[in-house]
Order: sequence, then C-alpha cells, then structure tokens
Amino acid sequence: MAYDRPEMPLPGAKKHHHLFGNLVSKFEQLKVDHLQPTYDQNNNNNNNNNNNSDYDDSIFSTPVATDNPIDYFGSTSHPLPIDHVVSQAAQSKPIETNKFYGNLMLEDQTCTIWTNPYSLSYSRNDQFGLAVYHTTDAQKVYGPGDPVEYYLNPIGIKSIVLSAKEFESKDDVKLTMDNLQQFSADLNFSYRGNPNESFTSPVVQGMGFITAIYENLTLDLNSVVGFKEFERVGLSNEFNSLTKYRITLFNDVVWSLYLSGAEANNNPIQKIDNNHITSADKFSKVTVQICCGFSDYYDKVAGTYVTSIDLRAKQNSATSANYCFQFNSTGSSLVNQPIMWAFPHHIDSFATTMENCSTDLILDSTICGKMKAYINDKFEFVENDLPSYINFEAWSSLPTFNAADVSNGQYYNSNALNKIAAALEVEVNDDVEGFSNLDSMYFSGKQLDKYAYILYVSHYILKDANKTQIIMTKLQKAFDRFIQNRQISPLVYDTKFKTLISQAGLHGDPNLDFGNSYCNDHHFHYGYHVHAAAILGQIDRELGGNWLVNNEKYINFLIRDFANPTDTDEFFAVNRSFDWFAGHSWAKGLFASADGKDQESSSEDYNAYYGLKLWGQVANNPTLTFRSTLQLAILKRVCDNYILMKDSNRNQPRNFIGNKVPGILFENKCHHATYFGANLEYIQGIHMIPLTAASSYFRSQEFVRQEWDQLLANHVEKVNDGWKGILMLNTVLMDPKMAWSFFSQQNFNRGWLDGGMSLTYSLALIAGMGGAV
Repeated sequence: MAYDRPEMPLPGAKKHHHLFGNLVSKFEQLKVDHLQPTYDQNNNNNNNNNNNSDYDDSIFSTPVATDNPIDYFGSTSHPLPIDHVVSQAAQSKPIETNKFYGNLMLEDQTCTIWTNPYSLSYSRNDQFGLAVYHTTDAQKVYGPGDPVEYYLNPIGIKSIVLSAKEFESKDDVKLTMDNLQQFSADLNFSYRGNPNESFTSPVVQGMGFITAIYENLTLDLNSVVGFKEFERVGLSNEFNSLTKYRITLFNDVVWSLYLSGAEANNNPIQKIDNNHITSADKFSKVTVQICCGFSDYYDKVAGTYVTSIDLRAKQNSATSANYCFQFNSTGSSLVNQPIMWAFPHHIDSFATTMENCSTDLILDSTICGKMKAYINDKFEFVENDLPSYINFEAWSSLPTFNAADVSNGQYYNSNALNKIAAALEVEVNDDVEGFSNLDSMYFSGKQLDKYAYILYVSHYILKDANKTQIIMTKLQKAFDRFIQNRQISPLVYDTKFKTLISQAGLHGDPNLDFGNSYCNDHHFHYGYHVHAAAILGQIDRELGGNWLVNNEKYINFLIRDFANPTDTDEFFAVNRSFDWFAGHSWAKGLFASADGKDQESSSEDYNAYYGLKLWGQVANNPTLTFRSTLQLAILKRVCDNYILMKDSNRNQPRNFIGNKVPGILFENKCHHATYFGANLEYIQGIHMIPLTAASSYFRSQEFVRQEWDQLLANHVEKVNDGWKGILMLNTVLMDPKMAWSFFSQQNFNRGWLDGGMSLTYSLALIAGMGGAV
C-alpha cells in the first residue's frame, strides 16, 4: 500500500473561516474576553545547572560543503514573483522560504504572521499599515466533538494598526521586506515607495515589543476595536527622551505605547477619535513601541529592541550540550537589555544563567501554551539527553531493553533469525530500480530507504553476504538514477530563492510532488534519501567500495538545501526547514496560508535529522553529527510539550488533549485531521511513520500506551491496508512481544505493509527491541 501524502491546498484557497475583523464595530466594544498579562507569583523555572560560556562558533559557521549546485543540477528562476516585495539586497542572498514571516512575501501579503505571543498582518483595507493584536485562551474557537476536532485563534482583530496620516489609501502605502534571516525580517512601510518617507518594523520571533522606526511620516495609530482611553503617563527614561502612554481599548485591554528619540517630547500625540491617535507633525525620526499590558518591566527596557538573533552552541559531552539565542539589539533603555518571550519548552531547558532574568509577565501563545517574558541579551539552554547513543541498530526506551543484547545477538535468537531470513528471501527479489522510479522525491525516497533498511538487516543481522551484495547492487543502481538527476521529475537549482527543487510543479500545478517545487516538505523528501545513503555508504565502505566518496557531493546538496547551518554557504538558505525558536520544522513553503506554516508529521520531521546524524557519522562530519543530535533533543522536548500529548500535558487545551496528536499543527491552529483524509489511522499514523530505532526516543511507552488504549485498540481491527502495519509496528514501543506476535504470524498478509515498510526490517526492529525472546 502506498501511503498517499497530503495534497497541498491551492495557493488561492488560503483564506477561510474565522476572519473576525468584519464583525467588530469601529466604535463598539469587542464581544470577546481578553485578559491582561498575568503575573507569575511563584516565578520558579525548571532550570539546569551548567557552564554556558565558550560556545563553539564552528557549529553554526562551518558549511556542509561549498560546491556550486548549478554545475550539478542546472538552474532556473522560480515563477513566483517577489521583485515587488523583497528588496534587491535581500534577493542577492538565499531567501528563507519556510519561516514565520513567509505570508508577507506571498500573494497580496495580507495573511497574518505570528511572532508569538503577538500576531501581525498587513492592513490594506480602510486602515493602512501594520496591524497588531494578541489573542488569549479565552478567545480560542473550538470545533465539534469530545475531544474537539480542532481549536483556533481568531484573526483580523486589529487591536492597534501602526500607520501614518500620509497613508490615505492602499495606493499610498507599500510593504517591502529586507534582511530576511532565520529568526527575523525587516518590514518597510513606505509612502508610495519612497524609502525616505517610511517606517521600518523589525519582526523577530518572541519579540517583547512591536517596534517601528518612523522617518518623515506623521504617526497615526488606528484601531478596529477602538480607543476607549488614552493618556500620557510621563517620562520613564529622561536621558533617552522616552515618553510613555497608556491605551485602553473598548474591550478593556490595556496596551503600553512608548516613543523614544529627540522629537518624542516635542511632537505631542493625541486621541483624535475612537479610532485614531495621531501626532501633530511629522517625525523626522522616532522609535515607536507598543506592547500588551502595563508594567514597570516594560519601562526598564523601552527604547531597546531586538533586530536579529544569532544561534550558538557547544558540546559538553556525548549526551550534553548548551545552545543559545544571542539577541542583537539596538537603541537604549534603563537597563540596555531587551525583553523577549519564551515558550514553555524554552523555559523547561533554560540554563541557570536565566534565573535572574525572569519577569512576572505571562501571555498566551497561539498553540504552545503560556509564554513568559525575560529581560536579557540572550536565552541560554542546556540539553542533557542528546541521543548520541541511538545509531543504526535497534534501540528502545523501555526499562526491559538492554542495548548489549542487541550487539551480542541475544535478542536475535534462532526463531527470530529464521523469521527474518524468510522475509528477506522474498523481498530480496524486489525490483528496487522499478519501485523507486517514481515522479516524487518523497515516494522514491521512501522506497530507497525501505531497501536500505533491508540491506542493513542482511549485512549486520543475518550476515548473508550473497543477499547483501544483491540488494546493495540493486540499491546502488536505483540511487544512480537520482545521482545523475535522470528521475522522472529531475531536480533543478532555483536562482531566485536559492533552493534545490523538483521540476514537477514549475510548469502548471504547484502542488505536484506535494509542493516540493514551492519548497514544501523538503526535509521529509530529502531526509529519506539521506538516511538511505548513510546505510548504503557505510556498508559499501565496509565491503571495500567507494560509493560514499564518489557520491558524497550529491547527498550534501540535499542536506544543504534543508539543513545548511551557515550564511557562509552562499547557495542555500540557513536552516530552511528547522525553526530553532519553535523547536521543530515547518513543512509549508511558498504557499500563503490563513493559519500560517504547518507541521504535518512529527515523525518524518525527526526522521530527517536522524538521517543527518547518521550521515554525519558515516561521512566523518562531526559538526553535522552534533548539530543533528542537538536538533533531535530539542524536537523531543517540543513533541513532549505540544505534539505527542500525554494525559498530563500542560500546554494544550484540556478538551483537545484526548486526540493524543494534533494532526496538523499550524502556527495559529491545531486540527486533528490530515490533508488526505479524516480516518483515525491516518491522523495518528502520520505521527508514527517511519518506525525506526529513533522512534522510542520520542514516543514514550506511556504515551504509546495511552494512545493505544484510548484510541487505537478498538480501531485497528477495522483497518485492512498498509496503515494496519504502521499501527501495529508502533506497538513495539510499548509491548515488543505484542508486535512480534502480529508480524511473525504464519501467512502474514503483506497488504498490511505500508509502501515504505518491509517485513524484513519490521521483524528485525521488533526482535532488536526484545520482542522475540
């Protein structure tokens, strides 16, 4: 059974439901509950003791390789227009395609972006400029069912719109973007395209203020909700000429407004009506900052704002590492430190250096629970369970598992070996070249990886030299089609976004190969190829071959496209797929979306970085190995907090946790569904595939047992296709003997195997976790 990956929504179908902006009168109170920032009385962090100095800058500055992809794949210029949006300076560098600000590059630029806890959008109707709002848990909208099918946050509220009196119509304002980095971008709102009459807003993930630097414009704050009260509350920072105002909206939510700069005191602003707060004259240059709430903490840091984030790390031991978000800030304030918001998974892994940086400010995020504000020039973290111990061979987090019994063969008794050998006897005859000759990098990658796992079993577990040679030869020939770029839909290097894409979707339907041509799912697709190459390269080398040396360049191109660590590689964006702030990858690329980027499969996400870790080991690239191992540790923490929801989950809504997985996790919504169907096995299974030695690190026995008992035990008998094999192989993570009983049965129905599964590897994995003893 071939697993049908989700069809991606058409670009024109992005705007749907829950647009609440038109329901709000300009002059009446919003009919929603909105809470002020709450204050944490306990102020206790789950901190970690560590030494956080002496970061190893080579980890994020050493390129995987520097070869020119045009020489290998040829080139094209992507059909998606960006000249009207992205500055020429930004276009000269690789452009991030899967980051939080992507919506503002696409189509009419009006889809929301989320820095969290704030939501921002380009307001182009009636009020022109940068619309800002924050939603609370009380405003969440829930779908039907128990547990509910989905929850989402309203969009389009426009609590405050940063605008200018000169912006009288949509033709008067133009939004362009510059300095596009992995954590940040600059938004430039100009009067009729004139950069000398504009305001610039640096948007940064987790930013504490929404900041705009006005030049030669008349400040005009708008609000759809309406300004109920507006008052100046004095200077909080006289040496910086900083002026503070208190704004109360008609929904009784209080916002703080700060103006800093030489003109801040000489050009008074006032409330004109319930929808406008305006300065008397133009500001030649002034910094405007707004935030939700009213606190002395904001007074300490107002005037300082973050413009970008640098990523740093160091390895302490095989299983311990520190990493850091270094905030690059400008401006001045009382403490000359920025304020930034942290997600729960950040706080869980904060180093002890963060203890004295905490505030009592708490705001709700969209889909990740409550965020807390910290005042410091960096966030420092420690991860003390890096899975350096998970390699090619079977591994389990079960207390009964003994890794030594894998290496010494105790788990592979004669009964297990006979069953595995019988499965191999059938699958060794498969047409690997034909099965992998597909018009999809995703499906072909699954096939290559399937037979790489069979090769692994033949060589390391069964030690069958003859069959190892047969499979390896077939796999090498199948790989050769892709290495020579002769597949049905070849890859090509796009010089516009500087990315390696399938040609499938460039000449008509952008959704072909699941949107790969528009940068969807690259880590899913290429991750399978990389993992397969790691196994093939390792075994071929042990047998005296040169496959790895001869083909390393090709695999490195795939890696650089979705996991390039540094801007010193001029050919690819930095960390295209993985969002280090969110702690996981985003699958959606160059498609506008009302609910933002999405995570469709947590398991295929970590499978990609598991493949990178193994490739790093095989190719003797220690920085790649360490970096990928750190990503796996962060991904585990994120899965525990937001995605693989145990009954005790503290971040997702209680009426949603019963789904056990979100299905699709958007930036603004969690939906227990898939793009390809609503069957329960699809929704749960998409967060299982592929089942590998890495799965147990993420999917704990406790979680798998709860999901099985509450959702799957009574459902699996209704499933009679490849999803049945996925659900049943997943049981090895809680009960290996149960899994062995299913897969070792006489006359096993191979129709229960997903297209990327083999009976050979399924039996070997289960036996390696103790299922056959």
